Amino acid sequence: MAKRKKLRSPLALWSNEQLISLWILTLPKVNPFQASHKNVSRMPSNPANDESKVTAHPQKSTDGIARMGKAFRYSMQGLSHAVRFEAVFRQELLIAIPAIIGVWFLPVSMVEKRVLLGTVLLLLIVALLNSAIEAIVDRVSTKRHPLSGRAKDLGCAAVLLAVILMVTVWTLIAGPLVAGIETVVKIF
Repeated sequence: MAKRKKLRSPLALWSNEQLISLWILTLPKVNPFQASHKNVSRMPSNPANDESKVTAHPQKSTDGIARMGKAFRYSMQGLSHAVRFEAVFRQELLIAIPAIIGVWFLPVSMVEKRVLLGTVLLLLIVALLNSAIEAIVDRVSTKRHPLSGRAKDLGCAAVLLAVILMVTVWTLIAGPLVAGIETVVKIF
């Protein structure tokens, strides 16, 4: 019995780079600088997913002022949720509110007051982002997963760094004043 020759595809003779170049030439031309609210797909259009039927999200307004008003309302809802449901955020607020009020009574320059306020606000911002990450991870699945644990641990690490920064800055700027030391020793 005679051996048959294996039939090879004509594409098997081409290198991967040549195949990729051929594939790129078949893609539709898209102007990356063209502003559009539609999702631009580089794949051939699918009749079941016709891009001409894509509309803006019904909950999003296109008017600038109305959109800003809704964004402010959603921001206030987020702060309300953080205060109601996040015990750590409430504890940080117990530190932040007296610090924000007390900074105005410290005999330091306006630049130093802004730095002190900035560290407090940074701590609150990082705490809110950490709470958002934890809520998303819990929404996806309540099962233990290494990536879920890593995401939560990274968020907590960010909060820890913000706390360390705030304590360090407050100790260097306000610490000597609160302790009664008249002259502040310059480190640098």
